[in-house]
Amino acid sequence: MFRCLLGGLVVLIVARDAAAWGSGSLRVCLAQHQPGYNQGILQLREIYATPPFFEEATIERNVGGVPVQEKVRIRRTNVSESITEISLQAVTVYDTDNNAIKAEALPELFRRERPAVLSTHGKKIDPPYLKALKKGTLIIVVPFAAYPNAPYPAYGGYNGGPPAVPAPSPKKTR
Repeated sequence: MFRCLLGGLVVLIVARDAAAWGSGSLRVCLAQHQPGYNQGILQLREIYATPPFFEEATIERNVGGVPVQEKVRIRRTNVSESITEISLQAVTVYDTDNNAIKAEALPELFRRERPAVLSTHGKKIDPPYLKALKKGTLIIVVPFAAYPNAPYPAYGGYNGGPPAVPAPSPKKTR
Protein backbone atom coordinates (compact mmCIF):
# COMPACT_ATOMS: atom_id res chain seq x y z
CA MET A 1 0.00 0.00 0.00
CA PHE A 2 2.85 2.41 0.87
CA ARG A 3 4.49 1.74 -2.52
CA CYS A 4 1.26 2.65 -4.35
CA LEU A 5 0.99 5.92 -2.43
CA LEU A 6 4.67 6.66 -2.98
CA GLY A 7 4.35 5.93 -6.72
CA GLY A 8 1.48 8.39 -7.03
CA LEU A 9 3.36 11.02 -5.12
CA VAL A 10 6.49 10.65 -7.23
CA VAL A 11 4.45 11.76 -10.24
CA LEU A 12 3.64 14.95 -8.37
CA ILE A 13 7.15 15.52 -7.08
CA VAL A 14 8.61 15.77 -10.56
CA ALA A 15 6.45 18.81 -11.21
CA ARG A 16 8.79 21.52 -12.40
CA ASP A 17 7.29 24.40 -10.49
CA ALA A 18 7.17 23.58 -6.78
CA ALA A 19 5.20 26.75 -6.07
CA ALA A 20 2.31 25.37 -8.12
CA TRP A 21 1.67 22.88 -5.34
CA GLY A 22 0.25 25.54 -3.13
CA SER A 23 1.61 23.62 -0.17
CA GLY A 24 5.35 24.17 -0.33
CA SER A 25 6.85 20.94 0.88
CA LEU A 26 5.01 17.64 0.45
CA ARG A 27 6.34 14.40 1.84
CA VAL A 28 5.21 10.85 2.33
CA CYS A 29 5.13 9.67 5.91
CA LEU A 30 3.80 6.90 8.13
CA ALA A 31 1.53 8.37 10.80
CA GLN A 32 0.27 6.84 14.04
CA HIS A 33 -1.58 8.21 17.07
CA GLN A 34 0.33 7.94 20.35
CA PRO A 35 -2.15 8.16 23.27
CA GLY A 36 -1.30 10.23 26.35
CA TYR A 37 0.04 13.75 26.67
CA ASN A 38 -3.40 15.32 27.15
CA GLN A 39 -5.12 14.91 23.77
CA GLY A 40 -2.46 12.67 22.27
CA ILE A 41 0.47 12.87 19.95
CA LEU A 42 0.71 12.09 16.24
CA GLN A 43 3.96 10.35 15.38
CA LEU A 44 5.20 11.05 11.83
CA ARG A 45 7.89 8.74 10.43
CA GLU A 46 9.66 9.85 7.25
CA ILE A 47 12.29 7.94 5.34
CA TYR A 48 14.87 9.84 3.33
CA ALA A 49 17.34 8.56 0.77
CA THR A 50 20.13 10.35 -1.01
CA PRO A 51 20.45 9.94 -4.74
CA PRO A 52 22.73 6.99 -5.49
CA PHE A 53 26.37 7.69 -6.09
CA PHE A 54 28.84 5.36 -7.75
CA GLU A 55 32.40 4.40 -6.98
CA GLU A 56 34.89 2.11 -8.64
CA ALA A 57 37.25 -0.17 -6.77
CA THR A 58 39.87 -2.68 -7.85
CA ILE A 59 39.72 -6.12 -6.33
CA GLU A 60 42.06 -9.05 -6.70
CA ARG A 61 40.74 -12.55 -7.39
CA ASN A 62 42.39 -15.88 -8.02
CA VAL A 63 41.43 -17.34 -11.38
CA GLY A 64 43.00 -20.76 -11.89
CA GLY A 65 45.68 -19.97 -9.32
CA VAL A 66 46.63 -16.73 -11.08
CA PRO A 67 45.91 -13.41 -9.32
CA VAL A 68 43.76 -11.18 -11.54
CA GLN A 69 42.85 -7.56 -10.84
CA GLU A 70 39.32 -6.61 -11.69
CA LYS A 71 37.45 -3.30 -11.49
CA VAL A 72 34.04 -3.36 -9.83
CA ARG A 73 31.40 -0.66 -9.68
CA ILE A 74 29.81 0.09 -6.31
CA ARG A 75 26.46 1.84 -5.97
CA ARG A 76 25.74 3.50 -2.63
CA THR A 77 22.58 5.14 -1.30
CA ASN A 78 22.25 6.56 2.21
CA VAL A 79 18.89 6.05 3.91
CA SER A 80 17.77 7.63 7.16
CA GLU A 81 14.58 7.88 9.17
CA SER A 82 13.16 10.96 10.86
CA ILE A 83 10.51 10.74 13.59
CA THR A 84 8.51 13.84 14.52
CA GLU A 85 5.93 13.87 17.29
CA ILE A 86 3.36 16.65 17.24
CA SER A 87 0.18 17.30 19.19
CA LEU A 88 -3.03 16.30 17.43
CA GLN A 89 -4.31 19.79 18.24
CA ALA A 90 -1.57 21.34 16.08
CA VAL A 91 -2.40 19.49 12.86
CA THR A 92 -5.23 19.66 10.37
CA VAL A 93 -6.04 16.54 8.37
CA TYR A 94 -7.79 16.53 4.99
CA ASP A 95 -9.09 13.78 2.74
CA THR A 96 -8.56 13.62 -1.03
CA ASP A 97 -11.71 15.71 -1.56
CA ASN A 98 -10.03 18.53 0.44
CA ASN A 99 -12.52 18.17 3.30
CA ALA A 100 -11.17 18.72 6.82
CA ILE A 101 -11.54 15.72 9.11
CA LYS A 102 -12.93 16.40 12.60
CA ALA A 103 -10.31 16.36 15.36
CA GLU A 104 -12.37 13.82 17.35
CA ALA A 105 -11.96 11.26 14.54
CA LEU A 106 -8.16 11.51 14.30
CA PRO A 107 -7.19 9.12 17.13
CA GLU A 108 -9.25 6.35 15.56
CA LEU A 109 -8.03 7.08 11.99
CA PHE A 110 -4.41 6.87 13.14
CA ARG A 111 -4.88 4.05 15.66
CA ARG A 112 -2.56 1.94 13.50
CA GLU A 113 0.35 3.28 11.50
CA ARG A 114 -0.78 4.30 8.02
CA PRO A 115 0.74 6.11 5.05
CA ALA A 116 -0.17 9.75 4.57
CA VAL A 117 0.96 12.84 2.71
CA LEU A 118 2.53 15.49 4.89
CA SER A 119 2.41 19.21 4.06
CA THR A 120 5.08 20.95 6.12
CA HIS A 121 4.28 24.54 5.16
CA GLY A 122 0.90 24.75 6.81
CA LYS A 123 -1.11 24.91 3.57
CA LYS A 124 -3.63 22.63 1.90
CA ILE A 125 -2.79 20.95 -1.42
CA ASP A 126 -4.28 22.69 -4.45
CA PRO A 127 -7.33 20.72 -5.68
CA PRO A 128 -5.98 19.79 -9.16
CA TYR A 129 -3.04 17.95 -7.56
CA LEU A 130 -5.29 15.90 -5.29
CA LYS A 131 -6.42 13.91 -8.33
CA ALA A 132 -3.04 12.15 -8.44
CA LEU A 133 -3.48 10.81 -4.91
CA LYS A 134 -5.16 7.51 -4.20
CA LYS A 135 -8.72 7.87 -2.86
CA GLY A 136 -8.68 7.57 0.92
CA THR A 137 -5.19 9.03 1.32
CA LEU A 138 -5.00 11.42 4.24
CA ILE A 139 -3.17 14.74 3.98
CA ILE A 140 -1.67 15.99 7.23
CA VAL A 141 -1.00 19.73 7.35
CA VAL A 142 1.43 20.78 10.07
CA PRO A 143 2.49 24.34 10.88
CA PHE A 144 5.73 25.45 9.24
CA ALA A 145 7.19 26.03 12.72
CA ALA A 146 7.16 22.25 13.24
CA TYR A 147 9.75 21.89 10.45
CA PRO A 148 11.98 24.97 10.82
CA ASN A 149 15.05 23.16 9.45
CA ALA A 150 13.39 22.28 6.17
CA PRO A 151 13.23 25.54 4.22
CA TYR A 152 13.06 23.84 0.83
CA PRO A 153 10.76 21.16 -0.51
CA ALA A 154 12.04 17.63 -0.03
CA TYR A 155 12.12 16.35 -3.59
CA GLY A 156 11.88 12.57 -3.59
CA GLY A 157 12.58 12.50 0.12
CA TYR A 158 15.99 14.14 -0.32
CA ASN A 159 16.22 17.48 1.40
CA GLY A 160 19.57 18.42 -0.15
CA GLY A 161 18.91 22.10 -0.73
CA PRO A 162 16.96 24.37 -2.98
CA PRO A 163 15.45 23.07 -6.20
CA ALA A 164 17.71 23.25 -9.21
CA VAL A 165 17.02 26.25 -11.40
CA PRO A 166 17.89 26.03 -15.09
CA ALA A 167 20.72 28.32 -16.15
CA PRO A 168 19.66 31.22 -18.36
CA SER A 169 20.13 30.72 -22.06
CA PRO A 170 23.27 32.34 -23.41
CA LYS A 171 22.58 35.50 -25.35
CA LYS A 172 23.21 35.25 -29.02
CA THR A 173 25.74 37.67 -30.41
CA ARG A 174 25.83 38.63 -34.04
